[in-house]
Amino acid sequence: MYILSDVIIFLAAGVSVVGLFQWLGLGAVLGYLISGSLIGPYAFGLITETEIITLIGEYGVVFLLFIIGLELPLERIRVMRGPIFGLGLVQVLISTLLIFLVALWVNVLVPTALLIGAALSLSSTAVVLTLLSDRGRLTTRMGRSVFGVLLMQDLAVGPLLAVVVAAGIGGESLVGILGTAFFKMLAAILVILVLGRWLLERVFRTISSIRSTDVFAGFTLLVLFCAAALTEYAGLSLAFGAFLAGMLLADTPYRHQVAAEILPFRGLLLGLFFMGVGMGIDIDLVLNRSRDIALFVVSIMTLKAVTMFVIARLSGLMTVDSIESGVYLSQGGEFAFVLLAAGASSGLVDGPTVQVIAVAVALSMLVTPLLARATAFLIARWELATVIDVGAIEQDSDELNNHTVVIGVGRVGREVAIRLQEANRPYVCLDIDPHAIAVARQEEISVYFGDATRPEVLEAVGLNRAQALVIAIDDPRHAVQMMNLVKYILPNLTVYARARDAQHAKMLERAGAASTVPEVIPTATQLADLAMKN
Repeated sequence: MYILSDVIIFLAAGVSVVGLFQWLGLGAVLGYLISGSLIGPYAFGLITETEIITLIGEYGVVFLLFIIGLELPLERIRVMRGPIFGLGLVQVLISTLLIFLVALWVNVLVPTALLIGAALSLSSTAVVLTLLSDRGRLTTRMGRSVFGVLLMQDLAVGPLLAVVVAAGIGGESLVGILGTAFFKMLAAILVILVLGRWLLERVFRTISSIRSTDVFAGFTLLVLFCAAALTEYAGLSLAFGAFLAGMLLADTPYRHQVAAEILPFRGLLLGLFFMGVGMGIDIDLVLNRSRDIALFVVSIMTLKAVTMFVIARLSGLMTVDSIESGVYLSQGGEFAFVLLAAGASSGLVDGPTVQVIAVAVALSMLVTPLLARATAFLIARWELATVIDVGAIEQDSDELNNHTVVIGVGRVGREVAIRLQEANRPYVCLDIDPHAIAVARQEEISVYFGDATRPEVLEAVGLNRAQALVIAIDDPRHAVQMMNLVKYILPNLTVYARARDAQHAKMLERAGAASTVPEVIPTATQLADLAMKN
């Protein structure tokens, strides 16, 4: 009965608070954190045993990384080696150093300052990836860069734990412990990547031939937990092993069915994880030391955000992307709790200090969804406030005739423009994303800042004189809206469109597209070829 009452409390809090936050547009993550803090031992005290909840909830991060791995085949990871081993490594080292120096400045002992710097340099994989995934930003350049940094942080947990353990044992054992940790990590990764790549598809083929969803789901969980256990034994995180397992399955035909089996577990356990973090927020401590903790949270988040912004800009990210990267990675992470606990066991940090830092980390995770939302709002307001000079667009486009108008200068739109340019076909592009426009102009593409849903902007680019319109935006809903608007204004205009999938292609064709190109084939090439046929 005791367990059943806890389950009822969890479900009631989750459904009510998270539902309210979703309705308000504040996101599920913040709702789970708040609901956890309300029912936890430091607020209403409805649930006092938080350790089991937190332990179970950690597997939500494991399932999250497994799902992310399913979307990132090995070849794409090779492409991401820059963000992982460049951007990520620099972020961890510089953030650790700066926080270490700040800790020394406030008279913290050197070993303790180093531990605090290392712990707070890490960000929350669960919070950040959930926010990126919910906002559809994971596959953008900013999302890939942030994800690369998070992967590097996961890789750094093993060596950092080894350093903490060695510091507790004695300095003379540091080299040996680090060497052992490195070889265990390398062996675990090689076993998963080499043996797993050879074995997994063969076994999944046999399992799928049984035609039992229960057996298929059970084997999927077995693969996930075996990989997670192997990396944990090697000193890495459980989540990193799950990510490797997902990455191996990304190249197999079983990827979509595996994702379907895992998704229900991921949502439930991630909710438990965030509620567990919320339950760890000591309300009395926050109230009694509110000024110190608030200053601590603001200082650490500002320092990490500014550091990441500078690193991201130096790496070539646009200003807006760099700002968002800094905000997303500014909080403390779940592995800070692990490092602080190890540091307390090794005698490097005392209990009260651990409690203050743990509360600060939890609060930083709590405010990150709000900061991310506020940042997105301000960026959108800044973009909308940018004046669209219709007169300048009209003047520059006045001599265009029988040209192609391209809406969207993302990856596909730029490729279309380049193909038209190489064929000496007149064209003009429109977009409302300032940094996408900046990238396109660096490639000498003719593009203007303009909202293509405004008739006066379409008139300014001479759409009534154009021979074709190419809709290359990546938002399916906006693409259909754009199609309906254009066909209402110019029903006889030939329109070619980029489609997300076959279903989206049918919607666009029903709206009046002459031809659509799903993303499963070379989209830009086909769109450009279609546009040049007229």
